[in-house]
Amino acid sequence: MGLIHSPSIRFILVAGVSFAGVLSDAHAGSIVTGDTAGSSATANPLPGLPLNRDDFDVTKSFSIVELSSSSIITTAAAEFPGYNFVFAGLGPIGEHFSDLADNSIEISTYLPWVVNSPTLTSNGGTDYNRGVTNQDAGGLNILIDYIPTGSDPTSVNFLQAFEVITPALNGGKPIIAMDNGGKGGPYYNENGASGTDSNDTATVPLDASNVEAWMLDIPYVCESGFSGTGMGCPVPTMANDETITSYEDTFDTFIEAPGTYDGTTYEVLYGGFRWGFTFTATDVPEPSTWAMLLIGFLGLAGAATRRRARAFR
Repeated sequence: MGLIHSPSIRFILVAGVSFAGVLSDAHAGSIVTGDTAGSSATANPLPGLPLNRDDFDVTKSFSIVELSSSSIITTAAAEFPGYNFVFAGLGPIGEHFSDLADNSIEISTYLPWVVNSPTLTSNGGTDYNRGVTNQDAGGLNILIDYIPTGSDPTSVNFLQAFEVITPALNGGKPIIAMDNGGKGGPYYNENGASGTDSNDTATVPLDASNVEAWMLDIPYVCESGFSGTGMGCPVPTMANDETITSYEDTFDTFIEAPGTYDGTTYEVLYGGFRWGFTFTATDVPEPSTWAMLLIGFLGLAGAATRRRARAFR
């Protein structure tokens, strides 16, 4: 997740700030529909599994909000000099490009999970699963459909950037990067699970002229750390137990398509939204520990009672 900040990046924006939940003045409706409400998933520890299931696990998803711009994407775009990104409806360039039509993005699945990663099936029928089983872990399944109408662009890419905050990484400071699988260009559909209609082929760009384009994502984290292969959790040991006990993962996702103004072609970000999740693993004392704590509390109470009794003799 290392960042390369290049001063040569050309990102056309009025101000490098994010307007979470605020649409541009030119767009009064909502471009995002479907399953957008935040929710929670929880699991209690299991007796007899002291390492991989010794915590109370909670994953909470954010309520999805629409974006006109994104400071996360602006920062992450520094890895890709030469791209003329511009937010539609903003600034002297962006104002020449219209926002997406209402209801053009549908969230068909938005599901937080803990302990076991559920299967997420693509529009093309392929099953995706992180392979997490019976672990102190949590994540989120999301399936996004882009359904253009009217003047919406039909040759598009999904541009997605993330911000991770956890005490276990980078000294607790935010880690920001483009979500492109760590290789190639900036687009999610170049390396992530995506397709057109019921086709599971991840092309650049995606052809959404026949109904839709889609992408899915399954971000997750394990208390024992990250798997080098991106599937499953590292085997819990005394050394890595409770490596990650709190984690916040924020994603900004936009529809991108080329647009030309005054003889120059720009990578226009036509509309987007923010989503993500938090994960916490809270240590729960073993039954024997609870018993010892109770005996200790009773002992303190007894000593206090004896002191009070002596005081009134």
